Amino acid sequence: MFKRAVFLIAMGISILMGFNISAQTPVPSQAFFKTSTGIIKITAPAELASMMRKVLFEICSTNNNLIGKVEEKDYAKALTELQQGKSDIVLVNRKPTYLAKTYNNWMIIPYASTAVVIIVKSTNKITSLKVADLPRIFGGTTRRWKEFSGVEGGIHLIGLYAETSGGHIFRELVMGKEPISRYFFPVSTGSQVDIIILADKDAIGFRMYSDPVEDAKVKQLAINGIKPTPATITTGKYPLAISYYLCYNKKSKNPLVAKFIEYFKTSEFADKITAAGLIPLASGKKK
Repeated sequence: MFKRAVFLIAMGISILMGFNISAQTPVPSQAFFKTSTGIIKITAPAELASMMRKVLFEICSTNNNLIGKVEEKDYAKALTELQQGKSDIVLVNRKPTYLAKTYNNWMIIPYASTAVVIIVKSTNKITSLKVADLPRIFGGTTRRWKEFSGVEGGIHLIGLYAETSGGHIFRELVMGKEPISRYFFPVSTGSQVDIIILADKDAIGFRMYSDPVEDAKVKQLAINGIKPTPATITTGKYPLAISYYLCYNKKSKNPLVAKFIEYFKTSEFADKITAAGLIPLASGKKK
């Protein structure tokens, strides 16, 4: 019992400090990194950090000579760490075009997509909104459904806290510099948005496409006539789609960078992206 307790404590410490615990169950990536040694540091936004910790734990738990670290930082801080050489690889949720223009050695690879989705209860008659409608609705300028569906009723607003990744993306894509309504009710997760929508026929909310759907009675609206689907999101046709990018210095002195970039292009990693609720971009995969 004492040995088991010590092992669990050690595992917890390793998750915080890096991953170098031996595991009895091999994983497919074991062969890929069999001869790898050293430390790799990856910086990612909140919605990707958890996935990357699991990926690195699987890889490093089968290789005592490899340590992986994941730090959770926003877009600007992540790129600053890359430029300063404090991080080997960064994952960001929008394309840092200036990096490629300013620094010849920076590589930027799109590898996954998701989107902000606007949802209502399935009994709501509305099926589509325009992008231009959203700031008026969520900003509180328009507070009645009649303008959009011809049905009387006040519009009740629900969505994600600004501090969450989805809340930040929504405010950037939809609201811009406009403030969100003081009648807006924020929650922490997409599931909580769904639950409130299900209980309120006049509610409209937003969450990420990657969030699990709580109930089929929640309806995702088309935006500018385009419904959010894997095809419309990955091609960027859906107006509220975003892509995730992997950035690194191709002249990095850390030999693990090239190894991890190759792994990120495998179908195995694409499966992990799918399991996290994101849509892998086929152009980045290798069989």
